[in-house]
Amino acid sequence: MTVNNRWVQLVASLIAMIMIAVFAVFLQRTRMGRAMRAVSQDETGAQMAGIDLNRIFVLTMGLSCALAALAGAAALRFAPATRRGVPIGAVFLQPVRFRRPVPAAPRPGGP
Repeated sequence: MTVNNRWVQLVASLIAMIMIAVFAVFLQRTRMGRAMRAVSQDETGAQMAGIDLNRIFVLTMGLSCALAALAGAAALRFAPATRRGVPIGAVFLQPVRFRRPVPAAPRPGGP
């Protein structure tokens, strides 16, 4: 069964629009979203207001990683992560083979 590429693009676009709307509501309506906005505008003022900066930094990093993972998963349909049928990640798992032997380091105290 083949899937039309336009349907995949439409679904990916809808998912992106939904995620943008959810993220906008999160930033405007929730306590953590307001704290994130406060920290981004004035760290010192937010800290004086009692906002834990480290907690907000970790939350921001986690949300950005989650959104990047979602975007990467959506992009895999358009650009598969294979090179000539071999998964790209498998290249990094292969052992390194040197063409020439690596010379030994000189010993301290003489040859």
